[in-house]
Amino acid sequence: MSRTLTVLVGVAVALSLLLVWVGAARRVAADGYAFVALGLGPGDTLWLGESQHPYLARVGPDGRLHPAQLPNAYSYPVSIVSGPDGALWLANEGDGTGSLLRYPLSGLGRPGVYPLPLGSTPNVITVGPDRALWFTDRGLDAIGRMTTVGRVTMYPLPSRDAVPDYIAVGPDGALWFTELKAGKIGRIDMRGRIAERPALLARGWATPVEPNGVHSAHPTGIVAGPDGNLWFAEQEGLLVRLSTAWRQTPYLLPSRSFPSQIVVGTDKTLWIANGDGVARADTSGRMSLFATNAGAQVVAVAATPDGSVWFSDQEGGKNTLARIARGHVTAFPAPPPFTP
Repeated sequence: MSRTLTVLVGVAVALSLLLVWVGAARRVAADGYAFVALGLGPGDTLWLGESQHPYLARVGPDGRLHPAQLPNAYSYPVSIVSGPDGALWLANEGDGTGSLLRYPLSGLGRPGVYPLPLGSTPNVITVGPDRALWFTDRGLDAIGRMTTVGRVTMYPLPSRDAVPDYIAVGPDGALWFTELKAGKIGRIDMRGRIAERPALLARGWATPVEPNGVHSAHPTGIVAGPDGNLWFAEQEGLLVRLSTAWRQTPYLLPSRSFPSQIVVGTDKTLWIANGDGVARADTSGRMSLFATNAGAQVVAVAATPDGSVWFSDQEGGKNTLARIARGHVTAFPAPPPFTP
């Protein structure tokens, strides 16, 4: 085998491994579930969504799941947010064209489906300062905006094949988002103007996976921190502080385990779904890791007002819901195998 062919094979293998992990949160586990969405709804209730079946459940303080009725058999919630109208809003990628789902909790009205343009694949949803729903759209390489009455505006990204991932409201009143494949951080203001910058890498820490052999960043989760900065994670094992002036400061996470979602806890620290566990970081970059069992695959995390941090773990092909409270991890029994 020639040296050129060897390099190409090595690059292909590395890229395949990355894409396998990118798709891990979409995989069906042995128990039939793929819990990928944890989020707070109205009244600070905790909700759990599933990416391969029409499954939504409220999580009780005791870890019990209370399933909710979704609009149809193609409702696969992958992101959850408390809407400005008092309803639960969900990003749904399971009906072929993508939609946002509205789930009223007041008992008034029925769950609603709000279609998105053809080819849409919404990923992460949040509420903007304008009280509209904003979301990343992997299918259209765009940032979307929807009012609570269903009016949709799509803002295409300057970078092609960007794969926009997470999105958060920044301290400057704009929406900041990550571009997983383009290796960039983006910002969109309320007028729809978009700016992008390359995500920073720490020298010698990232894995070369691009065909040209260049170290490329793969930013994932992003959140507004308690210190007036944004913070985002990179799959190469970094947590990066980002100022609204685009200054980036990287910190090494406790392990290189493909971090994803980030939330801010009641203790004003950052909690990161870090693959093999849940990482905790303060704003000075000091880290600790709450490791679960060997082989853990933590894909979602949420912080509740009582000081607890919840996460879902796909260890061993089975989904587990767990809670970190007062420094201790408690795992709750998995639900019975999924049946349509």
